Amino acid sequence: MQITGTAEIIEPFSREYIAEAEHRKIPVGSLKDLPETLHLIRVIPERIEFTNSDFKKDGYSVRQEIIPGDNA
Repeated sequence: MQITGTAEIIEPFSREYIAEAEHRKIPVGSLKDLPETLHLIRVIPERIEFTNSDFKKDGYSVRQEIIPGDNA
């Protein structure tokens, strides 16, 4: 799977960063104790592509593509 889009780094230890750590049950203190900062990157997808040769067995193209927001 390949996701193409716009990426942004969430500021370490910002409110959003801490909320995501808590959501994933990662203790913030443990993150602060790491020798290097663990970066959180948000990707807003513009295109998602998936390739799987097994799709051909079912009569589908081996390459599938989703464009978020495209209702066509």
